[in-house]
Formats: sequence, structure tokens, C-alpha cells
Amino acid sequence: MHNDSVVKTALTKDANTFPHDVTDTRELCALPWRPANNLKAALDYASIGWRVFPIHSIRNGLCDCDNRKCQSPGKHPITPRGHKDATTDPIKIKEWWSSWPKANIGAYCSGSGMVVFDVDPRNGG
Repeated sequence: MHNDSVVKTALTKDANTFPHDVTDTRELCALPWRPANNLKAALDYASIGWRVFPIHSIRNGLCDCDNRKCQSPGKHPITPRGHKDATTDPIKIKEWWSSWPKANIGAYCSGSGMVVFDVDPRNGG
């Protein structure tokens, strides 16, 4: 496992109440994904100390990085320094999601005090 893992996070049942209605972070995994709320979700994550950054999304079945041979579709950073650009600064977050409104949300896990277990059954996990 990499300490600097990028985690695509699920969004909330009701973006107006997050994160206040989530008492256990394990609940985040079960919440439905709503692309229209990515800016709100990124700001909410930052408000609880998660350092976030934009990552590419999927458009028409392909990664929106426009590399038709992308090896990590919808899972790699948009910003040049990736997780090293991660922040809790709402001004920067608003700037990013204004530029890339459909961007997925990455979290700098170890930089945010998180530990992540990535169990991938298709790879023997």
C-alpha cells in the first residue's frame, strides 16, 4: 500500500448536510456518487481536514485526459504535482473545480491523517 494513495471518494446522500450527518467515516463508502456536487463535497472534505485535489474523470467511456491509451482512466491527478498539490484551502478548491467541474476528488491520505486499505478482489485481495 502506498502512503500517498489517491482515493476517489463517494459523495453524500444530501450535500447540504454533509459532513454533519456522517458520524462514522466508514459510512462514506456506502454513499451514492453525485458528480454535480463534487465542488461541495471537496469543500466539505477539506472542512474536516482532508487535503483534496482534482483527479481526472471518465467522459464517453474514456479518461478525460484525452490520452486514448490512458493506463489509469479517471484515477490520476489533473494538477502537475498530484497529491503534493492537495489542500484544504477553499479558495484553491473553488478555483480547481471552476476549471474542472467534473473532476473526481482525490485525497492525500497520509497528509490528511487517514489510513486506507484497498482490497481489490480481482487482484487476489
